Amino acid sequence: MHRRELLKQSVLAVAAFGFSRDLFAAESPGPKYNDQVADLIKLSSNENPYGPSPKARKAMSKAVNGCNRYPWETTTLLRDKIATAYQLTKDHVIIGAGSSELLGLASVLAALKKGNIVAPDPTFRLWMPAAKKIGAPVKLVPLTQEKGVDLQRLKEAIDANTRMVYICNPNNPTGTVIPADELEGFIKGVSPSVTILLDEAYTEFEDTPSVTHLVKDHPNLIVAKTFSKIYGMAGARVGYALAHKETIQQLNDLQPWANAGAGGISLAGAIASLEDASFTAMCKKKMQKHVIFLPVTGS
Repeated sequence: MHRRELLKQSVLAVAAFGFSRDLFAAESPGPKYNDQVADLIKLSSNENPYGPSPKARKAMSKAVNGCNRYPWETTTLLRDKIATAYQLTKDHVIIGAGSSELLGLASVLAALKKGNIVAPDPTFRLWMPAAKKIGAPVKLVPLTQEKGVDLQRLKEAIDANTRMVYICNPNNPTGTVIPADELEGFIKGVSPSVTILLDEAYTEFEDTPSVTHLVKDHPNLIVAKTFSKIYGMAGARVGYALAHKETIQQLNDLQPWANAGAGGISLAGAIASLEDASFTAMCKKKMQKHVIFLPVTGS
């Protein structure tokens, strides 16, 4: 069965982008690849089937020769390139081993402030168990009937002890998108004492703009992004977050050393990926043939 035919017959094509690993009771072992399963279609992790761009593959192969050195200069170069793309400075950027590490750091930061976290349900939950174990209970708010994030109910769930609100936009696993004006209004309306962790892992697959332009004026906003999805580098483990300089410093302080989560080979691939716009455009075009994002209001 072709991928497009399969997705058309699946709920994924109607209301979901993909399933989060944590929605299952336990992670099953991966399939044993052989000649009999050469045409296997794997949907469970939202991986880009086209892999890294040709430029990224070439850069990563070349970077192998420098694996005896710490990649400090490469890390700084990637931060500079990311910052330039968003009209920020490198001090607004933190690098991690995928955006998952950075979601975890943000939840740790919230837990250290002794309070609860508010999040939609269902959504991406990989960071939640650790947050709960270190003392930050998570208050889950049901989605709307259209499977969208209910911004009004999220706001109502915030209390005097809330330290962080998590939003994934587009949401994983429902694929619904919060309109930019509604999301910006929500961000501006939340108390500055409450961190807003916005997970934008899938923004590049559709046309709703990022809210990264707000980070300079909103120290409580953290926008997490990744090279795992549109850039096809899930196994390379490179993610980044954009935030106010002071917030970035707080997150850096929770790392063994600042921005050290990604290796030199992966960093080289990430830099090259940013320079291969034609490849990411191709990925977006092909993915949009198979996946439907649903714009819905947050109310």
